[in-house]
Amino acid sequence: MSNQSENSMAPIIELRHVDKHFGDLHVLKDVSLSVGKGEVVVVIGPSGSGKSTLCRAINRLETIDSGEILIEGKPLPQEGHELAAMRAELGMVFQSFNLFAHMSILQNVTLGPVEVLGLSKAEAEQRAMELLDRVGVASQANKVPAQLSGGQQQRVAIARSLAMHPKAMLFDEPTSALDPASARDVFEVLRRAKELTGMTVILIEQTVALLAEYCDRVVVIDQGRIALDGTPTDVFSHGETLRAIGVDNPRTVRISNSLAEAGLAPNDSPALTLDGAESLVAGILAPGLSESSPIVPRTLGDRPGARNAVDERPIIVDVAGAAYSYGTGQAGIEGINLTVRAGEILAVVGQNGAGKTTFTKLLNGLIKPSAGVVRIAGLDTRATPVSVLASHAATLFQNPDRQLCRN
Repeated sequence: MSNQSENSMAPIIELRHVDKHFGDLHVLKDVSLSVGKGEVVVVIGPSGSGKSTLCRAINRLETIDSGEILIEGKPLPQEGHELAAMRAELGMVFQSFNLFAHMSILQNVTLGPVEVLGLSKAEAEQRAMELLDRVGVASQANKVPAQLSGGQQQRVAIARSLAMHPKAMLFDEPTSALDPASARDVFEVLRRAKELTGMTVILIEQTVALLAEYCDRVVVIDQGRIALDGTPTDVFSHGETLRAIGVDNPRTVRISNSLAEAGLAPNDSPALTLDGAESLVAGILAPGLSESSPIVPRTLGDRPGARNAVDERPIIVDVAGAAYSYGTGQAGIEGINLTVRAGEILAVVGQNGAGKTTFTKLLNGLIKPSAGVVRIAGLDTRATPVSVLASHAATLFQNPDRQLCRN
């Protein structure tokens, strides 16, 4: 496969033989890429492959050492008013949100349209509320970013960029902080925005589970070079190449490829969506299914002896009736009862804003329960300094930049 797919659309973004170094590290190596107007292009690759650097170079947040970047056929401005004007038409959503912490959510979204586009406050606020509603956080408009979960802040960042009516949008892993359902919602928002405005989208992503059904092209970067570039079907048919690079195929593709290897499905068109994989599997299983022999679900409690087993491991985490309410009156969590014993691995899942991060902060003492009791290794978090609790409950934050480390 060639590094550049055939593209009949007029390019809005074009990179020609771009190179970039960070000291001795050669991050981008002779990268040439053309993105047509209205295309949705996803750039994937392992960590450190150069994806984010590529994205930032397009917006000139990173300078390049050699080569050329063109926006609508014109060289990327170096600085000054021309660069500022270009950035107003080339929106960017960062991996770490970069919202203004001292402003409300509504103010974050209206700032650009008022100050740069010259909209009235009323016009900007109406547009902002429409966008916040579209990404599912309209109810958070009067809060500040610190009161929102990471996933909710990412949605606000997307709404803020869309409010500028950009011709093209650059997304640096926009769904990294989102649960799968919320990630799908974000992709739906981007798809609707593209359909309504013809906007060009470049998505930098590491996970590929939902990408295939939302993009026109997939570009794979490996060690600073474009290794694959084509339609989702073309790219994801190169399973061995992707595995060697360190990129997982979507699970649906892996399922259809396994069935193809077993001679149960065609090998020239892998299933790119969940619906496609379900149809493929159903077509294979349907002849063998029988209503007379239904599958009976079992729970862990059905295992022999499971109900009578006594776990004698010491209790490490003991939560009884724990609740926490934010200053706005919004309930973070309430009525949590939980016991975790030594050696257990516990997964806490839920939608963005469900209270997962709040619960984690209760366990390490960063916040104290407004009701109930939280004990870590027998220590009541309300009466124990965080410095003491830290030796019993270490925390890795969602955004590692917020952690301070000492050698």
